[in-house]
Amino acid sequence: TTRTIKVQVDLPTNVRFEDVVGQVLGDEAKDPRKVSSPDLKGSCGMLVISSDPTDEEATAAALILEAKLRDDFMELSNAGICCMTHRQQDLLSLKDLMAQSRAIVILLSAYSLQSMVQLTAILEAMEQREENAVPATIPVNLPGFTFPDDHYYANVLPKIWRSNTEWAETRIRSFFKHIAVGFDTRAADMFLNLQAKHVMSLVPQRFDISRSSSRKSG
Repeated sequence: TTRTIKVQVDLPTNVRFEDVVGQVLGDEAKDPRKVSSPDLKGSCGMLVISSDPTDEEATAAALILEAKLRDDFMELSNAGICCMTHRQQDLLSLKDLMAQSRAIVILLSAYSLQSMVQLTAILEAMEQREENAVPATIPVNLPGFTFPDDHYYANVLPKIWRSNTEWAETRIRSFFKHIAVGFDTRAADMFLNLQAKHVMSLVPQRFDISRSSSRKSG
């Protein structure tokens, strides 16, 4: 008999992938009313991965990158990796978490620059860098991302980030002075491993926990 797989759009994006895999393996579909994402909690010195929560391809890329970074990061620190696809997208908690992190990997996908979550991540990262020189900020380009042009800054950004737009533009422009790493999930696994190694090479080896634990979000 043919088994029907139901893609449940009401589930959080990362849970949706797990649900589809579970259904393929014979499990019952999850009940969206009984599924919730864990709150934002983390350890000082963790690695944060931020992606557009509305973009399924970005979510898949974030989960793949997390899996490929996990072993190497655990050799460096036991603080762990916080992949935002697993968490409630609470912006204040996200900022507090980023303020305590060792490094922030920001996955840039087609609509990242229209996402409040992603813009918050970019602006908080740059504000922390200005004040503390940490955490490391690592932009990662995904297929479909296009860099912002003058039209974006003049017409799109003011509609999304309504207050302090000039402040936001300055920090976004500074963010894009960082050289981005490519991560193409359509590539062979060997190339994905190389790209993940490149990301890992940008994570600082040294981290002052006592100093960083006192950092506050902007």
